[in-house]
Amino acid sequence: MSRSIFKPLVLALGMTFGASAGAATITDTITQDAYVSFLGSHTYTHDITDGGFVPGSAISGSLQISIYDDARDRFDLLPELVLVIVDSFDFDSGGLTFGNFDNSLGIQALGSLNADGLLQVKVQSLIGDFRVGNSTLSVEVSEVPVPGTLGLLGAGLAALGLVRRKAAR
Repeated sequence: MSRSIFKPLVLALGMTFGASAGAATITDTITQDAYVSFLGSHTYTHDITDGGFVPGSAISGSLQISIYDDARDRFDLLPELVLVIVDSFDFDSGGLTFGNFDNSLGIQALGSLNADGLLQVKVQSLIGDFRVGNSTLSVEVSEVPVPGTLGLLGAGLAALGLVRRKAAR
């Protein structure tokens, strides 16, 4: 490759990838104070479509749920054992906890988010009764290249073609 062609190519590629690189975080918090009885459950859905989410752009994420004793009975000797189910019963993103829940999203939960921007959560009592507080879903998304980026790539390729044509003469 000649020197005259190399410089415009590097410039075009640098502008293209520099303009489209990066990631953003979308956070969805559900404010709640739901009572869950012994062997009962509470289900809710996180919706990140109103936060500028583009389907297919979720890279990673985490889910934090506040779970605390309901303080209804003073002689509650058993700890609260809670099963958190995220989208389906597969322990991909959910799990067992004795208190607050904080876990990264697994591949199936990310797949569900990428499909429609919704994430269903079920909090199930296995032992004891408790309250479910705020639930916060944080999702890192890749920024989708804007149309201007494709324009830069096209301009760079056009310049490369002109330089090559000029060198051929």
